[in-house]
Amino acid sequence: MIDNNGLPLSFDDDQGLRKEFKRELESGLELNAEIEAVAGIADPIQRELAISRLAELFKGKIRKSTIADLVAERTAEAKSAAQEIVEQVRREKLKVEPVDAAQLIRDLEKFFSERAHLPEGAALLLAFWVLNTWTYELFDTVPYLSLESAVPGCGTT
Repeated sequence: MIDNNGLPLSFDDDQGLRKEFKRELESGLELNAEIEAVAGIADPIQRELAISRLAELFKGKIRKSTIADLVAERTAEAKSAAQEIVEQVRREKLKVEPVDAAQLIRDLEKFFSERAHLPEGAALLLAFWVLNTWTYELFDTVPYLSLESAVPGCGTT
């Protein structure tokens, strides 16, 4: 659908317009910086007001819904990047935390022995196997672990 200015009513109506607009943004069009700034506004009411102001500023060139979609995309990208940073910091903290290897093996052995009927020593073997999955890059070869079920279809895969 086309509005009175000959512009598509939404991105869905004209994928070509969306691609062209993204190319313009990537080439450094001044709207790009404005979209980034609006995406950084935390308060949703203030963000919507800023979107309206941008739509008025670029009236006849870019629809408000297009600007709102771009702001939403940038906001989602920023949230995703922030979550990645938080996860990276969490992992770095875990790397420097000391680990009692003997206690870890006991806990893993207990975990497996409580959840499966295993022959004697198998829970310890599984505990070592779990640790092996975190250190396999240190070795040239690593053995396979073969688990067999007593009855077909009992959940070993």
